[in-house]
This record gives sequence, structure tokens and C-alpha cells, in this order.
Amino acid sequence: MALFNLVQKLLPVPSLKEFYRDLFPIEIRFYLAEWIENHPWEFMNPMEPSNAGIAGSLLSKLVEETESFSRRCMNKSLSSILCHQAHTINARYQSEPLHFLELMIKIIQKEKKHVLEQGKQLPPSIQEKQNDLEFITNLAEVLSNVRRVQTMRIELKQICEELKRTQDFTVLQSGHPNDTFLNKLEQESIPEKALQEGLHCLIEKVVQDMDALLSFVVRKIHLWKRQQQLSGNGAPFDDNLLSIQEWCESLVDTIFQMNQEILLVCSDAQIDPFPGLTEKLESMLHTVITSTFLVHKQPPQVLKTQARFDTGVRFLLGLKLLGMCQKLTTVKAMVITEMQARNLGTPGQVLNESTGEILNSISSLENNTSTKTCCATFKNPKLQKIKRSDRKGSESVTEEKFAILFSTEITLSINNKKYQLQALSLPIVVIVHGSQDNNAAATILWDNAFSEIDRIPFVVPDRVPWHQMCETLNMKFMAEVQTSRGLIKEHFFFLAQKIFGESSTNFEDFENRCVSWSQFNKEVLPGRGFTFWQWFDGVLDLTKEFLKSYWSEGLVIGFISKTYVYHLLSSKTEGTFLLRFSDSEIGGITIAYIGKQTDDGPLQILNIQPFATKDLKIRSLGDRIRDIKLLQHLYPNQPKDVVFQKYYSKEQNRKDGYINSKIVTTVEGVAVQSPQPSEQQNPQICSLEMRQNPTILSMPFAPVRNPSPAVSPGVSPHIQDISTNSMQCPSYSLHTNVYRSSDQPIDSPIIMRQPPSMNPQVNYTISPTDAQVFSSPHRYPVQQPQLQAQVPVLHMDLTNELLDLGYPTDQEILNLIAQESPLPGPQHTDIVEDFLAMQE
Repeated sequence: MALFNLVQKLLPVPSLKEFYRDLFPIEIRFYLAEWIENHPWEFMNPMEPSNAGIAGSLLSKLVEETESFSRRCMNKSLSSILCHQAHTINARYQSEPLHFLELMIKIIQKEKKHVLEQGKQLPPSIQEKQNDLEFITNLAEVLSNVRRVQTMRIELKQICEELKRTQDFTVLQSGHPNDTFLNKLEQESIPEKALQEGLHCLIEKVVQDMDALLSFVVRKIHLWKRQQQLSGNGAPFDDNLLSIQEWCESLVDTIFQMNQEILLVCSDAQIDPFPGLTEKLESMLHTVITSTFLVHKQPPQVLKTQARFDTGVRFLLGLKLLGMCQKLTTVKAMVITEMQARNLGTPGQVLNESTGEILNSISSLENNTSTKTCCATFKNPKLQKIKRSDRKGSESVTEEKFAILFSTEITLSINNKKYQLQALSLPIVVIVHGSQDNNAAATILWDNAFSEIDRIPFVVPDRVPWHQMCETLNMKFMAEVQTSRGLIKEHFFFLAQKIFGESSTNFEDFENRCVSWSQFNKEVLPGRGFTFWQWFDGVLDLTKEFLKSYWSEGLVIGFISKTYVYHLLSSKTEGTFLLRFSDSEIGGITIAYIGKQTDDGPLQILNIQPFATKDLKIRSLGDRIRDIKLLQHLYPNQPKDVVFQKYYSKEQNRKDGYINSKIVTTVEGVAVQSPQPSEQQNPQICSLEMRQNPTILSMPFAPVRNPSPAVSPGVSPHIQDISTNSMQCPSYSLHTNVYRSSDQPIDSPIIMRQPPSMNPQVNYTISPTDAQVFSSPHRYPVQQPQLQAQVPVLHMDLTNELLDLGYPTDQEILNLIAQESPLPGPQHTDIVEDFLAMQE
């Protein structure tokens, strides 16, 4: 109902009713739109009396469909209207079905004319549907003509036999024919000659029409393959081949029937009145058989060696022809180079050199009558090794294209002929390491987007119009992120500035430009260490893994330059912010906001250090926005707690005796107010705060449990949040507890154990009643502030040796502490042993 939808969008309701007034009931046109548009009205001639039967049948079906819908309709008034309209149409056109056909043609043509007059183009889907309907009509006509050929041949044979009997009888009576007899015989043979000429003309017309139908089917198969390739970039794709399969089966049947009719006509005439026609039919049969062997399930286009994958082929004529084959049909898969692919079908070329080795490379074609398919599925094949060809110039291994060739051979018993079937997969790039995946994906994206039907394998243009690149990037983005929100003009403007390395402020400057493969993924961006595609692919990965919902709801502007950020935020109030993809880092999202770098400084636009994948794994974007108190309103003026409330994590109380710990994002240079401990709180409970840059922290910290004996009953744990002032950069606060036992003196040592893989440039603070800052003399910057409390600290130094070992053994810890500890004597050793026992 695509055509009616277009008309409906172009016309308001009153005009729409007027459009169909006195022409056709608008209710039937609306509710039966799909049924109406699925029939080939325009391809039937209403002036041809032979179409009266088809037109009458379509009228009956229209009435039947209308009545069926009215019975299902819950609206009784509408149901009554539809029934009345159906009966009116039936009564009016039942005796004149060709007038009904003329009416339907008039409706469709009027709708198309109106769409075109409004300056609109008919969508490709409508045009393709019209082509399919035309094919169906032409196929029905060919099948009808084939039956006429058969009827005319039989009639001609009967006339010839009757004439021969008459001639034999006359000759038998008169001895030998005289002039009168010969004239009479010539007069009687006139109908025979006319019928014979008509038969020959009809046969030639049928073969010609069949050739046109075959060309249409082959084109449909090529279009299906092209859509399959575009689906690799995210284009919608209907992989249903049933209609094409039925058309191909009808064509094969017609070819066999026509070949048989021609042989019978030649046999009756004892000469071949159709020189070359039999060879033409054989060529058509070969074309339709070889064209219907397809790669139904493509192998991965970025294929890693030693990785298993799935693939399969389908033979559209398998259900019809495999029963005629003399043995089981096996299919073999092999890897070929681009040059070998180009030589396929060239006379004298034989593929005898192995490019790669595939495990499980043989399968069999099997018919499935329930699904009406004939397929060969390859179970867990694996590319074990690959032999690369010599590369030219600066071509890398991720630009080298291969393909998998599927081949088999069938022999038909009906004509005892062999047919070599070959199906070539889409181009693949073979990699041996995951680090090659990004560049290999760029090669495949470019090939899928810009290749042409029936190209020389695997030729693609080196430069393409920018608007085509925009369509490709948008298609890829929406498919990867699985979102209905695509890229818009402003996004493409930013991307154009980035890929062309120009800061033009006019979008029209890029509209007629072409982008090259080198600009896409060979040349690094100005001032960066990565290509355009590497940057864009990083955005894809980040968005689909962590930002899908944010993007789909329009919370992320994303593709926007810092210059345009200033344009948007300069007139906004303090605390207004927006989310954009980092321009300088791969796979990062940053927050730009209106704020102050110092308490008495001016308002300015600030950009927080980008959050990458590893950061968002630790803490979500929503929680980070909640943590940063400076952020108040999402651009243009949406309260952040309203917009991002659904993305805030809910804190849950633990039931295992531990106190929750959490990581909090702060913006350095901003003082964050923290709750102060109450005077009634037990002084024996202290807290540990660790601050670290988000690009360094890679694992959560486990709370340090209290050494034996446990905290006495009635002591309420308290987490003290300590804030610091520092540079304009996000950091984490990890809160956890360090306990003393109830009988342990307040001035006893506090033990901190630091996990491995920590940043050696981070300072750690231990806070009992007061705070003490310490650092390692070996690996940390030395700071010696004045001690505010005489609380000894057991400093477990993470030397190079300790880091290399990861979590060290008990004895190694004791030895290290014995060397570095500021407290002599066995007192601290006992505490450490208690600590280690608790860690176990």
C-alpha cells in the first residue's frame, strides 16, 4: 500500500475524499490498498476481449476480500458501508468486467500522476513492485502462448494428415493427379500453410518473450545479491527467495515444453524450420540453471584464521532438477584470490593452485520440501592458513581481498548434459590477529557500499561522492547501534570538516566534493595518530555498548565540533552542558559545560576529559553526570535529574556484613562538600580514600576487613568522604573501611594493602581522626607534610618486584615490611599476620 500512503500524505482528508469521488469508494481503496496494489491492473489491456475472464475473476476476488474484511471489522457501521459498496460494484460491473478493469487502471494511473505532479519521485519499492507485476503478467502470457503452440501444432498435424489421406485416395482412384486435382489440392492446403506460418511466428515470439523473462529474473537475482551485500553495511534486506525460485521453476518448465514442441514440429515437418532456436533454448536453460546457484549465507567478510564460521549455498532449482540427477550432489568450498576470481569462466583457466586451506570444506545439497529449499550447509568450517599474493605499492594486508568459491557439478538425465555450478562469496579480508579487524572492516565497508552489479571482481572506485559516504556512514551507524535515530545534516557537516581537514563554516562547500579511500582509512587526521575510519569505528563501539539508549533518546549530540559547542552554550546559564564525542581520542565521550575553573574566575566553556570504554565499564555515564554537581541542565534547558534519572544506579544495602564501597566521579578544581563525622561516632572506625585518574583505574578495590577480633557489637560503621582540590580533570574516590579491634589502642598502626596494577603516580590518604599523607620513597612522589596525628602507619611499599609478582606471598610481604617499616620490633609483625589471616 505504498502508493496509497503517498497519496494520503500529499492530500488532506477533504481533498482525498474529493480525489476519489464518483470514481471508486475510498473506504475500499483504504482497507484493501495492499490487495489492490498487488495485482497487475496496468499490464492488462481492457480493449482485449480475452482479458474479460481475468477481469471478472479479479472483480469477484475484490468483492470477496471486501466482504471478508467487513465480517472481521468491529465497527458495525463501517462493516455495513463496506458490504453495501462491494455489492454496488459487483452489480455494476459483473456483466462488464472489462469496464471494471479499465476503472482500476484509471485509479492507479491517476494516483501516480498526482504524486509526480507534486514533485515527488515514486519510491524504488513501488517501481520494483510494478516490475514484478509486469513480469507476472508477461509470464502468464507466455504460458498461455505455450499452450496455444501445443494446440496449433496438434491442429496442424491433423490437417496435414487429412490432406495426405485425401491426396492418397485421389491418386489411387485416378492413377495419377491431373491439373484439376493439383489446383484443388493447392486450395485445400492454404489453411495448412497459414496455420503453419502462424505456428512458426508464435514459437519465435514465445522464445523471444522467454528470453526477456529470463533477463528479468537474472537481474532480480543480481539485485538480491547486491541487497545482500549492502546488508553487510546495515541496509534492510529481505532474503526471501521463494518468488524468484517459483519464477525460475516456471521458466525451466517453459523451456522444456518449448524445446519439446519444437522437436515435434521439426519431426512432423521432417525439416528444421527454426535454425538456431534449439541452441537458443539450451543456452537459456544453461543460464537459468547456473544463475540460481547462490551463496545464501555469506561467510564473515572479515575472516580470522583458525576461527570457525558458518556459511551455506542454495540451489533455487534443486527441488525441480535434483530428482533428474544421477548421483548425490556434493559442494566444495575453496579460497581464491582476487585475480583468480577475475579469471572465473575464462576458457582454459583451471583453478589448480590452493590459496588457503579450509577444514570441513565439503557438503551436500539436500532438498527440504517443508521449506521448499535445496541447500548445502557447511558445518563449522575453519580457514587454517592463507597464502597471500604480492602486494602493490602501499597496499596493506587488510586491503587484500579474497573470496570463497563454492562449486559442484550436476548431470540431468532428461538431456544427459552436465552443468558446472559455481557461486562466489562476497569479498573477504583475512586477518590473523584482532588488531587488524578495524582496518579490515574499513576495506569491507568501502567495498560493500560502492561496488557495482556485474563488476570485475573486486573493483571499486577510489573516490566517491561525499553524499554517498554520508548515506553509508548513517546506514552503518544505525545498524551497529541498533537505533532509529540516524545522523542529521549538522552531524555530516562535522564529519566533513574532520575527513577533509577543513574548518569551513558552510555546509554547501562539501556537498559536491568527493572523498578518497586514502582520506577514509589510509591518511591520519591532521594532528592525530589515527585515520577517520578508526575514529568513527571507535565511536560506533562506544555508542553501541554504553550509549545506545542515551543516543536514541537524543541526549547525546555526539558529532559536533568545539567551535559549534561554543555557539550553542555561550548564551546559556552556568551548569548547562551537552554530550559530544571526543574529537581527539578514539572511542571517547566528553562533557562540555558552562562553568568556572576557579571560584572567582569568569564563566567559560570547559570540556571534561573524555570517558572511554574502560571508564564506562567502571561507572556509567548517567552516574558520572549525577556525581558532578556542576552539571545542572542538559542543553538547551532540561534538568539533568529529570532527564537522566532512569540511568542512575540504585544503591543497595549489603547483607553479608560488609559496608558498601563506591567510586565517585569528581571534577578536579571544584570543592565538593562532604558530610563530617558526628561526635558520637566511634573513634575506632576510620576511612580510607583513594583518588585516581579514570584512565588508570582498571579494577575495583575489595574492602579491607577488620583483623581479629571483630568490631565489638553496637559500633555503627561510618564512611567518611574526604574531598580535595586539584586540577580540572575527573578522578575517583574509593571509600572503604579499615577497622581496629575494640581492644586495640587508638594509636596502633593502620594497615593498608594496595592491589597490583596501580598507578605509581597516585597519592593515597589514610584518615583516622585526622589525616596523614604519605608516599613511597621508591615509586611515589615524596611529600612530607606536617603530621596532624601521631598514628603510626604500616606502609606496605609496592616496589617493582612486588608489582611484578602481583599479589605477593605472606613471607614476601613480611620481608618487605621488615625492610621498609618505620616501626621496629615484633609488634607490627603480629598485626600484619592478623591482617593476612583475614585476607585469606
